[in-house]
Amino acid sequence: MKTLFEKVAVLVKQRIRESVWTRIGLVLSVVVVFCTTYALVLPALTLSSSSSSSVVQQEKETSVTETVESTQSTQDAATTFSTAQEVETQQSSTIQESAPQPTGNQAGQFEVEADNVIVKVSYEAETFTEAVSLKVSAIDDSSGYEQKLSSLLEEKNQILTQTYSYDIAFVNATGVEVEPSKAVDVSIQFKDAVTSTNLQDGWKLYHFINNDVNEVEDLTSDKTTEIKQDRAENITGVEFKTDSFSPYVIAGTSYEDFKPYIVSGNFQGTTTETLHSDGSRTLQTDLKLDYDIPKTELNKSKSYAIELPQDTTWTNINENQEYTGRDGGRDAYKYRFVQENGKKYIVISFLDSYLATAGDKVHGDLIYTATIGQTYRKETGNYEIPFTDKVTITVPSDKIEEKEEPQAGNYDIDSSKDGTVTYDGDQAYLDYTVTVWSNNGTKDAVKISDALAGTGFTIDNLKLQDVTIKKAGFQYYGGNADDQVNPVTISGQPVISGTNFNVTLPKLEAKQKYIITYRYKVSAMEAGKNLYAKNKVTIETPDLPPKKK
Repeated sequence: MKTLFEKVAVLVKQRIRESVWTRIGLVLSVVVVFCTTYALVLPALTLSSSSSSSVVQQEKETSVTETVESTQSTQDAATTFSTAQEVETQQSSTIQESAPQPTGNQAGQFEVEADNVIVKVSYEAETFTEAVSLKVSAIDDSSGYEQKLSSLLEEKNQILTQTYSYDIAFVNATGVEVEPSKAVDVSIQFKDAVTSTNLQDGWKLYHFINNDVNEVEDLTSDKTTEIKQDRAENITGVEFKTDSFSPYVIAGTSYEDFKPYIVSGNFQGTTTETLHSDGSRTLQTDLKLDYDIPKTELNKSKSYAIELPQDTTWTNINENQEYTGRDGGRDAYKYRFVQENGKKYIVISFLDSYLATAGDKVHGDLIYTATIGQTYRKETGNYEIPFTDKVTITVPSDKIEEKEEPQAGNYDIDSSKDGTVTYDGDQAYLDYTVTVWSNNGTKDAVKISDALAGTGFTIDNLKLQDVTIKKAGFQYYGGNADDQVNPVTISGQPVISGTNFNVTLPKLEAKQKYIITYRYKVSAMEAGKNLYAKNKVTIETPDLPPKKK
C-alpha cells in the first residue's frame, strides 16, 4: 500500500511539472509570435518615417525640385515639387512591398534655386545607394578661397577681378553628406548675366576639394567644362561634370601683366607743358613703349594689360574704343584704353594672323598721346615717368614748350536735338538724335543727360543697345548733321534708369562733336486722346553753364 501511495505521489509531481513547462512554452510562443510580427512591420515603419522631402531648408536655399526617372517605367516623372514628394512616397511603398531597392536603380535630376543662381544636377542610374537631396548655398565669406586664387594667379601675372562661390552637396535623410558613385552633370545658371570688368580676360571654374583651400583644382580647361557667355562676354552660366562635391568658385581673371616685357621707353613729337590757373602743371607728349616678348609666352596668352603710372592719362583717345597697332606694314595687335577701380590701363591683344608668321621673339612698340601730372615734375623742370621697376621715361626741360591754359571764356559748347516718330509695322518708336559740339574745345569731360516723359501711351525702358555714340570733327558748323570729319563709333557707357539716361564722355577738342542717337519703344497708345512726349536734354561741362534742350 505504501508503495502504491509513493507511485501516485511521483505521478502527481510529474504532472505538475509538465503543466508548468506547458505554460512556460505557451508564454514563449506568444512572445515569439509578437516579436516576429513586430519584426515584419518594423521595416515598413522605419522607411516611411525616414522618407525625406526634396526641399532642404537652409539659409539662401529655396525650392528644391527632384525629378526621378524610373528604369522600369516609360512614364515621365513630373517636375513639380508635389510630384517629387509623391515619387519618393511611391518608392517607400515599393520598398515596403518587396526587398529594399536603392535609389541607385533610378536616374533623375535635382534643381535648386539659391541666391542669384539656379543649380541643376542630372545623374544616371546606380549613382546613389540611398535617398538623397541636393543642397546648395551661396558662400558669403569666401576670403580664404580668394586669397588662394590670388596667389595662384599672381604666378601668371594675373589678378582676381571677381568671384561667385557656392557650396554644393548631396545629403541623405539624416543630413550626412553623400558623394555620388559616378560623375554627374552640373549646370549653374545665373538669373541675370554677370558683367565682365574692363580688365577681364575671362572666367575660370575652380573646385576646392574637401573644403581645403590648399587642395584646389582648375576645371576651366576640362573637356566637360563649358563656360557660357553672351555677346558682351558677360557670363550666363557654367556646365561641368564631376563626382566630387564641395565649394565651387566661378572667378573672373584679369589680363596678364605686360610690364615684364617692356624693355625701354621714350617720348617723341611736340612736348608741351600747360600752366593752369590753379598753379598746377600738366605735360602732354607722345610716349613710346618698346616691348620684347618670347613667342612661347604669346602661345600661352595673347592678351595683356599695362597699368599706367598714377597721375597720367591719355589724350585725344576714346575710352574702350579698339585701335589697331602695326608692325611695319602688318596689323600686329588690337589695343584699347580702359579704367578700372580708379586706375588706368592699356589692354593689348595680339592677332593670330600676326603671330602665325612671327619669329621666336616678338619686338614692337606702342605709342600714345599722354597727359602727365606734375607728380613726376622735378625741381629741374624735367619729368620722370616710371612705367616699370626698370623703365622710366625722362623728358628733359629743354625739350618742353610752355603754354598757359586758355581762359574760361575761350571754352564753348553747344547742342541740338531732333526727334521723330517712326513705325516698324504696327510698332511705334520715338527716335532722337542729340548733337553736342565745341568750336574752341571744352575744359574737361562732357556729361549728357536725357529724360523722357509722355502721356497717352506707355514708354518702354531704354536698353543699352538702343544708344549709339559717335565722335567726329567738323569744318564749319557742328550742328550740321552732314558736316562730319572722320566719324568714329565709341563705346561710352550710358547709365540707364527707366526712360532716363546719362553718359559722361571725354573732353572735346576744338572743332569736335558727339552725335548720340537713341530709340524708345512706345505702346498702349490710347485712342481719342492727345499723345504728348516731352524730351529734356542737359549738357554739362566744367566752367560753362549747363545747356538744356
